[in-house]
Amino acid sequence: MRKEMIIIFIFLILVALFLLVQCGNTVTIKVSKESISATGVTIVVTDKSQKEYAWDPRYLIQVKQNNEWETLETIVPPSDLANVDILLAYVLDEKNQIAQSIDWERRYGKLQNGTYRIVKIGFDTTTRENVYFYSNEFKIK
Repeated sequence: MRKEMIIIFIFLILVALFLLVQCGNTVTIKVSKESISATGVTIVVTDKSQKEYAWDPRYLIQVKQNNEWETLETIVPPSDLANVDILLAYVLDEKNQIAQSIDWERRYGKLQNGTYRIVKIGFDTTTRENVYFYSNEFKIK
């Protein structure tokens, strides 16, 4: 009985350590509710991950249709915008955050009423790959 209790105790400690590491190993993107309009939002990216991401202005917009997320098509070809986006970069502040005001009217036009989310693209400097992060949902009314 004592041996089983020790094994359970060790297991619980390992689970707790795993959860602590995971809680501090996250990237979140929150849409500022006060900023929501048909032409843009402000997002706050909080990067508490152990990875090194390079952050630039790139983003996508997804709309919820029949409980499925669909990426919106841009009205301007992405190639026309890509060079400008790559030249800009954001630096995390002392809270490991970036605030980004997004005006999507040129890219997507005015959005209709619906439920949306922002897909933010981070560049993992170790693997040299893009990583996609999703904001909380927001509604345009």
